Amino acid sequence: YIPRNTYGNVYLFKPCMLPKGTVHITLPSIAKIAKRIGITWAPAQTGWEVHCRKSHPLLTGIIICEEDEEILLEAFNHDVNREIERKAQKINSQARRNWFKLIKAVMVYKQVNGLEQHLSDQSIDQSNNNQSIDQSIDKSSNN
Repeated sequence: YIPRNTYGNVYLFKPCMLPKGTVHITLPSIAKIAKRIGITWAPAQTGWEVHCRKSHPLLTGIIICEEDEEILLEAFNHDVNREIERKAQKINSQARRNWFKLIKAVMVYKQVNGLEQHLSDQSIDQSNNNQSIDQSIDKSSNN
């Protein structure tokens, strides 16, 4: 059982205010995990924030029963591991896409250079042919 105030929070201004048989957990996204696996929880109000001339409750972490702590931490670790795997897979797929783009760019570069080389070889051959034609014309006109 988690005693709550009228707003559904648990006042926890000091660690000694923690109700007996409960635990305060301040891990990121822990409330979503607790809600997903069906554990009874309540937000922990640890103070007040003042901004825009108004006071707002500062909610830090959640309060759960001691017997549910191990289950929740296992679920949290499982989610963290799954997130790490997902990020690693994303980085791996991005690296594969980048390698594919690089290989494709190199192939296009080689193809363009090969085409330029082929065209320059043709132009050299053509200029040699033109020179030989010009020389033969000069020889025939000299005769």
